[in-house]
Amino acid sequence: MIGLTLPIIIANALAFLGWALLCLVESGGQPLWGGALHVIAMATVGFLIATPDSVLGGAASRNLCDYAGASKDVALAAAASGLVNGCGSIGAIVQGVLTAKVVDFAGWSGLFFALSAAMAATAALLRPAVDIESNAIAAAEARKQL
Repeated sequence: MIGLTLPIIIANALAFLGWALLCLVESGGQPLWGGALHVIAMATVGFLIATPDSVLGGAASRNLCDYAGASKDVALAAAASGLVNGCGSIGAIVQGVLTAKVVDFAGWSGLFFALSAAMAATAALLRPAVDIESNAIAAAEARKQL
């Protein structure tokens, strides 16, 4: 399940990068195609963010506890899910002020470059979880064949 979100997160990083490049191309001029490309970029990014958010905030944290052999520890699964959702909430809390500061400092293209870098860093940080999941799935498949 986590492994399925990794390509989506990478695609989101690329979408933010494309949006940043669009802002650079348009800087100081009129929006291309009347701003339609920005609407497409916003819809793409929104779509690509919703999937990993719902997966990682719910079932994935529980599955990682199961893969670690702690499937009976309901409190650990709840804590893991709470930690993941809590980290996401911190982003929601600081984004209003932080977004304005980044846009003032680096412009909209700078904001989208920063978001692209954040998504790439997220993909890199999720890699160990993907490995844990892949190993657990492979072990389960091997047990089925016995």
